[in-house]
Amino acid sequence: GVTIAVAGIANNYSMSFDSASSDYIAASVSELNSASTFTISAWIKKPTSSSSIVLGNRISTYKGVWFSWYLDGNVYFQVRGSNQSIIYPLTFDTNWHHIVGTFNNGVGKLYIEGSNVSTFTFSTTTTPPTTGDGFRIGSIDSTSFSDGSIDEVGIWDTALTAPQVAQIYNATSTG
Repeated sequence: GVTIAVAGIANNYSMSFDSASSDYIAASVSELNSASTFTISAWIKKPTSSSSIVLGNRISTYKGVWFSWYLDGNVYFQVRGSNQSIIYPLTFDTNWHHIVGTFNNGVGKLYIEGSNVSTFTFSTTTTPPTTGDGFRIGSIDSTSFSDGSIDEVGIWDTALTAPQVAQIYNATSTG
């Protein structure tokens, strides 16, 4: 099993993004290339309902891995070698929300606030081979940028279990 030490990762700072500035953090993660298992976790916060928060890599319209809490009010977890995604409605507020996506040989799970809200079987069992090369925090490509805050981003090369996701949600804090 995977041991998660979360007590030391909470901090008093978050990353603030402004889509008008096209700002993002490049965070190449080679473990996401051709990956059959992984987990992505983040705390996110939107200032307005018309804002979007994004992180990941959109290689092309139908290839890549990313999260978005889009301006339409839905959270998207997309693992794409095809046109498929987990979509979950999240009512807008200005609070922090913990979002986790796991992928295990084609089975994706979306967790919000430590609870599994959706499970989906994708038609692909691995990510595209360059998925992690262009991974970004605050953006997914040269046209999609975040307005809002992102904190405590974590990426694992395994699909965390529901108790592990709950442990992270209950032990971390935003700032």
